Order: sequence, then structure tokens, then C-alpha cells
Amino acid sequence: MMARVTRDGDWSAPVNLGPPLNSEGTERRPWISYDGSRVLFTSGAPFEGPRPGGVGSADVWQALVLPACDLNNDGNVDEKDILVMQAHWGQADPSCDIGPLPWGDGIVDTHDLAVLMKAITGLDARPKPLAHAVEVPRDVILSWMSAPFAQSYDVYLGTSVADVNSADRAHPNGVLVSQDQPATAYDPPGLLDFGRTYWWRVDFVSAGPVPVVYKGAVVDFTTEPFARPITSIIATASSLQGSSGAEKTVDGSGLDKSDGHSTDAKDMWWSSGKFPNWIQYEFNKVYMLHELWVWNFNLSIEPYMGFGAKTVKIEYSTDGTAWTPLANVPEFAQAPGKAGYTADTKISFGGVPAKFVKLTIEKNWGGKAPQTGLSEVRFLASQDAAAATQP
Repeated sequence: MMARVTRDGDWSAPVNLGPPLNSEGTERRPWISYDGSRVLFTSGAPFEGPRPGGVGSADVWQALVLPACDLNNDGNVDEKDILVMQAHWGQADPSCDIGPLPWGDGIVDTHDLAVLMKAITGLDARPKPLAHAVEVPRDVILSWMSAPFAQSYDVYLGTSVADVNSADRAHPNGVLVSQDQPATAYDPPGLLDFGRTYWWRVDFVSAGPVPVVYKGAVVDFTTEPFARPITSIIATASSLQGSSGAEKTVDGSGLDKSDGHSTDAKDMWWSSGKFPNWIQYEFNKVYMLHELWVWNFNLSIEPYMGFGAKTVKIEYSTDGTAWTPLANVPEFAQAPGKAGYTADTKISFGGVPAKFVKLTIEKNWGGKAPQTGLSEVRFLASQDAAAATQP
């Protein structure tokens, strides 16, 4: 290992750290795991053979990142180290900046206390929900670890990171939601908004005749979305060409990581041209439909041929027998015939209950060719619909 004090400083002489990191072989390409708890690296090469205990050349190895929690250097990690951390709270002190793993964040705060408390108790003492958590329930209860030096806590919660970070008792910024509470949990009144990022902070208030408020770390989380995609869908259609069946519109084929679609016909539904042209979707149960997203037919020749759907009649049903037409269906936008095409037609269902949806394509963009098709569709159901009654 080599080190330097600053980013632009000189590197130190190499030092062999010994096991579990270094061996007699060559270790290369170190990187840190996502949660910061482990360092991963390769060891061994074709001309060296495997590292002892390995199975081949260039095996991937791992070692735990162990924070230096003995802050007073007495050989023990205990409550005395908490007092050391308390004395440096809010400071940029490298000796106490042990969290979040692996490097700290330049300030002694609740991230560091969580690492220290876990070293003492063996329990995960991070605040809940965790930083950057997503799809957090709207009825979430915020919780955090207690600290021996704190007699109470101030809680800040809001949708502006600047407000939460700068607020204090004298300047609450509308986000000081609880002051001087003894409990280590806070239950926000009512339900939080759907799909919104919240920021929160807990300050530790010391005991004594003149209490000291120790500012905590600002942590974010995002609540669950209003609607989720329906994943269990059976698609059927009036006709198809070759392998371009109806199932291609709901199996994700042709979509890249950015939801952009390909121009390959095998990734789409393409009718044979026998009228009427329709495609039907059956869900695994009744859902309260929120929206339909549409990726129209996207062959590279689409701008010239216009196979994609334009005028579409949409009907929905809870039993597949009694159908209700959806009002105010807009024209489906024509696809560009280019790879990376994203959904550009989004149709509101307004929360209607449905287990079946049928799309009858009355006119395509070319206006002459009898064939038509779609690349992909996505149905979103509102969270309030999760308990729809019909199986």
C-alpha cells in the first residue's frame, strides 16, 4: 500500500500490510463494496499461479474494512470512546471521523456514532430508514440509536435539504417537528406524500443545567411511488407476423437500461394485416389502473411506412365480458424508427378497476397498409388499488 496526505501530494514508500490483504504474490485492482464494509481485490496472475487458498489466477478476494474505534487508545472499545467522540462532535477530526464507512465524511456526527455503537454492541445502530432508502412506506416511523450523553433529541424533517441542514431551535425553518423529546423514534402525523424525497436530522441534547445541542447528520429517503407497474400480464392479439407476437409488448424485449426501445421487429408485436387489428391484456387480478405508457411500433422504416397505431379504441373490463370504453383517448404518437426510443404516449385511466384491457387499432400512421403494431406497453396501478377485491 502507498498513501499520500493530499490528493496532489507525494506518495509514500510502499508498505506490505500483510494478511488478509497482502500475500507473497501480487494484489491488484482494489475497490470498495457498495456498503463500504469490504475491500475487494484480485490476486495471482498466469505467471504467478493462484494465491494460497485460491482456485486459479486472478481470483477475486475480499477483506473487511475495520474502523479504528478505540478513540482513546486504551486497548478497549467502550463507553469511554463515546465520550471522546462527544468531545469532538461537529468537528472535522480524522481520529473520530469513522463513518460512514469506509472513509468518513469530514465531520463527526451520527454516522460516526452509529459505527462506534455497532462496534460496542454488535448491533446495527444506523438510523432508520437508512440513507438513500427508496420506496419507504408513507407511514414510516423514523428511529435512531440512543446515546449515553443525550437526555433528549430534536427532530427535523422536510423536503428541502437546505432547510433541514440549516435549521436550529432559533431558526426552525418550518422543519423542526419535535423538540426535546426523550424517545428515540418519531412518527410523522398522517401519511407522507407519494414518491417524494424527504430529508431528516436528529440533534442530540446533552444532560446538565446548560444543555448542549449536538447537530446530527442529514439523511434522505424517498417514499413509495403512487403507482407501480403491473408485472403479471397475459397478452393476446388478433394476428401476428412470424415471431412478432403480442407477448413482445409486455416482456421487456427490446428495452435498454434507460427504457429506450430497439428497432428490431422480433422485439415488437406486428399484426398480419387482417382486420380488425386488436391486442388484449389480462392481469392476474383486478387493479385500479392509473396510466398506460406506450412505445409505438418502431421499425427503422416506420417514418416512411407508418405501421404504428394512431387512432385507438381502448376498453376495460373486470370480468372480460362487460366492457367499458375509455373516454378521451389521445392519438398514439408515431415512433421515430430509431433505437433508444422511449415511451411518448401516456394515457390516464383515472383509477378505474380492471382485469382486462383491449386496444383496437382503428387507424395507423400510414393510413393505407393493413398491418399495424406496438413495441411495448406498461400499465401502472395505483397503490390504493393493491387490495382490489377480485382475484
